[in-house]
Amino acid sequence: MIKRNESGEMEIRLFTLDEAAAYVGMGKKSTRKFMDEIKATRKFGSRVAFDKKVIDAALDTLAAETYNISVVHSTH
Repeated sequence: MIKRNESGEMEIRLFTLDEAAAYVGMGKKSTRKFMDEIKATRKFGSRVAFDKKVIDAALDTLAAETYNISVVHSTH
């Protein structure tokens, strides 16, 4: 099943390095290091991609720690 957003567009689960860097607002080198730290890196042969769900969870956790709020993660 293809997951689509509210406007009917297909949601992308795996990012390229450029896409991940744009998504988190960092340079490529910092993004690559951050992706490895949060274990968002996925390898498929020689292809490397970065898991959006892992990135979102890590960013939510960082925000919760920074602002002392609780975070509930979806199981989907």
